[in-house]
Amino acid sequence: MKLLALRIALVAALLAQFSGSMVAFLGIFGWGLFAATLVPALAIGLNWKGGTRAGAIASIGVGLGATLVGETLGFLRIYALPHGVTVSGLALVLALLTYLGVSRLTRASTPELDPDVKLVLEL
Repeated sequence: MKLLALRIALVAALLAQFSGSMVAFLGIFGWGLFAATLVPALAIGLNWKGGTRAGAIASIGVGLGATLVGETLGFLRIYALPHGVTVSGLALVLALLTYLGVSRLTRASTPELDPDVKLVLEL
């Protein structure tokens, strides 16, 4: 078992050494994906009483899709944003606007919050 772990570590180290920009791409891709999908739903959703489940789900989908498509197109050099604009930042803004818009549109159909949840939001 220890020998297998050593082999996996060696292959991972060699892959990282010879992959060039792939490691950087995966790092940017991972953190950008994390930010674009979770920040609107968590940062705003846990602090804004007007946020809805549909808004959170829609923003996660938009953040995921925009990051996947944008980063892939940029990596393959099919399309590039203007200098200084990152795909992750743009995806985050799109996800944020989606969260706010969908929450506003679906607020009327959302059930009332439980009293204990209201209490926590008021703290």
